Amino acid sequence: MIGDNIRKLREALGRTQKEFAEIIGTDESLLCRWETGDRPPNGESIQKILDATGVNPKVLYEGPKKRAVEKVNAES
Repeated sequence: MIGDNIRKLREALGRTQKEFAEIIGTDESLLCRWETGDRPPNGESIQKILDATGVNPKVLYEGPKKRAVEKVNAES
Protein backbone atom coordinates (compact mmCIF):
# COMPACT_ATOMS: atom_id res chain seq x y z
CA MET A 1 0.00 0.00 0.00
CA ILE A 2 2.73 2.48 0.85
CA GLY A 3 4.39 1.80 -2.51
CA ASP A 4 1.20 2.66 -4.35
CA ASN A 5 0.94 5.87 -2.34
CA ILE A 6 4.54 6.79 -3.15
CA ARG A 7 3.72 6.31 -6.84
CA LYS A 8 0.55 8.41 -6.53
CA LEU A 9 2.46 11.18 -4.78
CA ARG A 10 5.21 11.12 -7.40
CA GLU A 11 2.70 11.21 -10.24
CA ALA A 12 0.68 13.98 -8.58
CA LEU A 13 3.89 16.00 -8.43
CA GLY A 14 4.43 15.39 -12.14
CA ARG A 15 7.77 13.63 -11.66
CA THR A 16 9.22 10.63 -13.43
CA GLN A 17 10.74 7.83 -11.36
CA LYS A 18 14.18 9.07 -12.34
CA GLU A 19 13.42 12.66 -11.29
CA PHE A 20 11.81 11.66 -8.01
CA ALA A 21 14.63 9.25 -7.19
CA GLU A 22 17.14 12.07 -7.68
CA ILE A 23 15.08 14.41 -5.49
CA ILE A 24 14.97 11.95 -2.61
CA GLY A 25 18.52 10.76 -3.11
CA THR A 26 17.94 7.15 -4.06
CA ASP A 27 18.30 4.87 -7.06
CA GLU A 28 15.55 4.73 -9.69
CA SER A 29 15.44 0.92 -9.59
CA LEU A 30 14.95 0.97 -5.82
CA LEU A 31 12.13 3.50 -6.15
CA CYS A 32 10.52 1.22 -8.73
CA ARG A 33 10.70 -1.70 -6.31
CA TRP A 34 9.03 0.39 -3.60
CA GLU A 35 6.26 1.46 -5.94
CA THR A 36 5.54 -2.07 -7.13
CA GLY A 37 5.59 -3.45 -3.60
CA ASP A 38 8.59 -5.70 -4.24
CA ARG A 39 10.44 -4.04 -1.38
CA PRO A 40 9.14 -1.61 1.24
CA PRO A 41 11.16 1.54 1.92
CA ASN A 42 13.01 1.62 5.22
CA GLY A 43 12.52 4.34 7.81
CA GLU A 44 15.39 6.43 6.50
CA SER A 45 13.98 6.33 2.98
CA ILE A 46 10.53 7.29 4.19
CA GLN A 47 12.05 10.24 6.02
CA LYS A 48 13.86 11.33 2.84
CA ILE A 49 10.56 11.26 0.94
CA LEU A 50 8.89 13.31 3.68
CA ASP A 51 11.77 15.80 3.83
CA ALA A 52 11.93 16.23 0.06
CA THR A 53 8.20 16.68 -0.42
CA GLY A 54 7.19 18.31 2.85
CA VAL A 55 4.09 16.12 3.09
CA ASN A 56 2.60 14.77 6.29
CA PRO A 57 3.48 11.12 7.03
CA LYS A 58 -0.23 10.29 6.71
CA VAL A 59 0.10 10.96 2.98
CA LEU A 60 2.36 7.93 2.56
CA TYR A 61 0.07 5.69 4.56
CA GLU A 62 -3.33 6.96 3.44
CA GLY A 63 -2.52 8.30 -0.02
CA PRO A 64 -2.02 11.83 -1.32
CA LYS A 65 -4.97 14.18 -1.22
CA LYS A 66 -5.32 17.05 -3.67
CA ARG A 67 -4.66 19.63 -0.95
CA ALA A 68 -1.39 17.98 0.14
CA VAL A 69 -0.14 17.87 -3.43
CA GLU A 70 -1.10 21.50 -4.05
CA LYS A 71 0.91 22.50 -0.97
CA VAL A 72 4.01 20.64 -2.19
CA ASN A 73 3.67 22.12 -5.68
CA ALA A 74 3.34 25.64 -4.26
CA GLU A 75 6.54 25.20 -2.25
CA SER A 76 8.56 23.76 -5.16
